[in-house]
Amino acid sequence: MLWGTVVLVLFPGVLYRLGMFDPPPFEPAAPEEIETALTEAIRSSAGGQMTRSAEVFLAGICAKHLTDSLLLAGFVFMRRAD
Repeated sequence: MLWGTVVLVLFPGVLYRLGMFDPPPFEPAAPEEIETALTEAIRSSAGGQMTRSAEVFLAGICAKHLTDSLLLAGFVFMRRAD
C-alpha cells in the first residue's frame, strides 16, 4: 500500500435518527418580549414587597434601556418555540 494514496469511502447505508434533523426548539424573541421580561424581573427584585408607582415606572425605563443596549451590542435573544 502506498502512503500517498487517499481512500474516500462513503457510507450510504448509514441511517440517521429522525430527531437528528429536527429544527432547533428556539426562535428569536421580539424586543418587546425581552423588555417585558426585564421589567418584571426588575420589579420583582424587591422580594414580594409592595412597590411604589415610581419604582414600577423606573423599572420600565431601565428595561427599555437594557434591551436597546444589548440589541445594539449584537445580542440575539431566543425563546422556546411553542
